[in-house]
Amino acid sequence: MRAWLLTTAAALFLLLLLGGSFGDVFPLVLGFMPLEKGGQGYLHILLGRATATFFCISVAAILGWSTALALTLLAGFTGKGGLKVVVWAGRFLSVVPPMAWALGLLVVLIQRWGIPAETLFPYAPPEGTDSLFLRAGREVWAWMFPVVTLAIPACAMMLAALAHRLEMLMASEQFCHLKARGLGMVTILHCHFLPSLLLDLVRTGRATLPLLLGFSVPVEHILGFDGLGGFSGQMLSTQEYPKALPAALYLGGWMLLLWFFLMGQVERRAPASRILPTYPEGEARAWICAIGGAVMVLGLLVLPYWMPGEAMAAARSVWWRELWFVFQVVLVAVVVVLISMPLWQGWDRIKPKWNFGLVSPAVNEAVLLPTLLFGALGWLDVPLAAVGAGMVLSLGGMALLRAQARELSTRRMVEASRMLGENTPGILKHHLLRFLLPSLGNWALRMMSALLLWMCIIHWFFSGSGDGGAIPSWGAQMRLASEEVFDDPRGVMVPALLVALWCLSLQLLSRAFRADLPPQESQPVDPR
Repeated sequence: MRAWLLTTAAALFLLLLLGGSFGDVFPLVLGFMPLEKGGQGYLHILLGRATATFFCISVAAILGWSTALALTLLAGFTGKGGLKVVVWAGRFLSVVPPMAWALGLLVVLIQRWGIPAETLFPYAPPEGTDSLFLRAGREVWAWMFPVVTLAIPACAMMLAALAHRLEMLMASEQFCHLKARGLGMVTILHCHFLPSLLLDLVRTGRATLPLLLGFSVPVEHILGFDGLGGFSGQMLSTQEYPKALPAALYLGGWMLLLWFFLMGQVERRAPASRILPTYPEGEARAWICAIGGAVMVLGLLVLPYWMPGEAMAAARSVWWRELWFVFQVVLVAVVVVLISMPLWQGWDRIKPKWNFGLVSPAVNEAVLLPTLLFGALGWLDVPLAAVGAGMVLSLGGMALLRAQARELSTRRMVEASRMLGENTPGILKHHLLRFLLPSLGNWALRMMSALLLWMCIIHWFFSGSGDGGAIPSWGAQMRLASEEVFDDPRGVMVPALLVALWCLSLQLLSRAFRADLPPQESQPVDPR
């Protein structure tokens, strides 16, 4: 319900910014707002497409999640070292732009496997030249190709989460006790760890589904799938019906509501406990990851200048512009969160359900997309777009820190300081900031990683926008090079690789700001 409310609010906000009036609000909510003057209501036009996208993403999620669970269980036999490799491999694959997966699969299927191109796209052959093989191929690939393409990032995101959970379970005392009892690895994984992994799969799937819904827009647009994502991608490219985007976003909220309801029903019947235990990972590993991220950043700053090729030269020439805009957005969000900290009167009485789900990065990105959209179109200049996006993004940071502050307020040192008469700003200063500030740094770097990926997706649809002599951004470079992807796929794959490497390096750097480390012991503060 919270995701539906947020998506509905974002759709109404986008409708007003695109020239709609307050009189269009009720027709949008009720489903009979026409997309063009004198036309039919959008529900009549988009309901069938939304149903196709719903089933496409559902099948892709089931395929990707089941594959991730199987790979995680197999990786468990290799020990914690193999699971570490699987975790970061999944995180790297999950930040590859979905356009690269779609175009890469096209190149492999057509050039390597020799599959006829007319079976992969909507195709109407001349009368009398069609065959049963072509008809069957079109019907199969019309659904299978987008399902497989979306299943890859779904598998990667779930693989990173499940492998990390299994690694923590194998580092716990429970695993040592089970091994001491003489149980084999198959018995431990199947009878003791699998229920926890299944529950974690359901909960992680809630954050995966909004991302897959966003990924479906470029994937369905590239593959010509007649779904809600393909329709939205066409409207983004042509800008023919401005009211179509809010309507599509609103229907996406209903899809999320149905998915989350089904996931909640599965979670209630899960055999494992409803509260998953958390295990400390160790500070040494955090710093190893952070050092690896710093080395990767230095490599990305230096090595591309030594690599030849026209595609690499174009991709490395815009990295500063891409990172600068993302840094501006996150900086605005961090400043707003820091300013709001002393104003948290009564933060210890805030209930987690009042956060409207803003702790989830997936919901943050879904709310942020309309704001970044205007910056990509040039409707707003970059500084104003960065300020607006940062203000929206700060809601997630404030909700995250408030939830953590509420949890820390139950610690004995905080209770003792409160009994001695310390006020809320004093408790924040002397007890909570040493934990909340690293958590804020971790959140900021993770949001920078997510923003880079979504910026690439947005610029894919606006490759023609921008200054006349300016070098196009990474997403625009991929769109322009997609016309010659079968002749030279490097024009698409090089920018996608740089985006994925920058996102991975930022995720590694975020490990230096450990959000799950316990706060340092501190003495109660006597205000006297």
